[in-house]
Amino acid sequence: MKKKELMTLNPPEFTPYLKQIAQQDQPVPSDHWGTDKKYKYGRYLRAKEEKGYLIISVFLAQFVRAGAKYPVYVVYIDKRADDFITFETDTGKWRKSMLRHLDWPRYMYDSGTYISRRDEKLVCRYLGTKTGDYEDLGYYQEGIRKRQLAARYKKITDVWDETMKQVPKLPKDWERWLLKKVISEHYIFYKYKKGGATEGYCTHCSRMVPIHDPRYNKKGICSKCGQEIQFKSIDKSGTIWTESKAAYLIQRYRKGIVLRLFEARMILGKGDFQNPEIWFYETKRIFYDDQFQEEPYYYGDFKNRGARWISGDNYFRRVGLFDYYPLLLHGKVYPRTLYVLGRRELKKTGLIQWIQKNPVLNPRKYLKAWEKFRY
Repeated sequence: MKKKELMTLNPPEFTPYLKQIAQQDQPVPSDHWGTDKKYKYGRYLRAKEEKGYLIISVFLAQFVRAGAKYPVYVVYIDKRADDFITFETDTGKWRKSMLRHLDWPRYMYDSGTYISRRDEKLVCRYLGTKTGDYEDLGYYQEGIRKRQLAARYKKITDVWDETMKQVPKLPKDWERWLLKKVISEHYIFYKYKKGGATEGYCTHCSRMVPIHDPRYNKKGICSKCGQEIQFKSIDKSGTIWTESKAAYLIQRYRKGIVLRLFEARMILGKGDFQNPEIWFYETKRIFYDDQFQEEPYYYGDFKNRGARWISGDNYFRRVGLFDYYPLLLHGKVYPRTLYVLGRRELKKTGLIQWIQKNPVLNPRKYLKAWEKFRY
């Protein structure tokens, strides 16, 4: 808003009628502030429209009763620009605070605000609000600030969203790989019968397998796939959530590679052990250019405006009673994208060879070390 133009406008003046109301409004003891006083109207508003601006003069009871004719604040609202600003008359300063955040005497906490019906209708017509009273003015200003803040944040998040558009889709066998290679807790479910069950369902190899002398929660090895398992009786077992495990996916994108960190677990519903649900969520994306300069993102709440991808590092993550540093999170790496990347992007890093000898690792930690000491 152009302040020079605003200073040429004429704020609405205090009227003899308002002065008469103020003189008759005798202060009484406050309900909340001990020896302090309160008024029926501690604040008086006058409104007018000039050159497309809504101008509101704000008068305080204590000054009006002492004979003052000038407002304490003059609020200028420009509906076209969706903006407002306030002039503080005693200091000559401009304030961008909303009405509710300006400096008010203590008696205003128990006192009301007066605005004539004529001025209230003018405010209501200009702003398109329901009543045009002091509360509506506050809500309107709050809406302006929210829209301005959203526009300012959008300039930031639009850049992030353009980066996110370059992330490839997940591999078609992603969930199956998580189930077979990342989820480490597996079970054989058996139906109890007299003389002992002789077969059960293995959640790792997804089929019925021979078993011998199963006992509830006893550890064992699947005779078909060799996976370490735990026996579970179909009749006794309830819903099972396995421990969360980290998994990495490395993919090519326009400028280089993106390293994606997931956390995954398996959910087995009661009586539905043949249909395991793989529950996974992505927590970090690290973008690397052709010089292996990283640009990290994490998934979290941005400015209390909802979950999204955010540029930067969330250094700590709460797990139970403990925090851990995300750089130290180890997990398995999806193998089927590595061959193509090893022919170009990862060719000279040694990362693929390191993964082959260290199935559970942190690729980001490795690349940080390699970027510093490439020998």
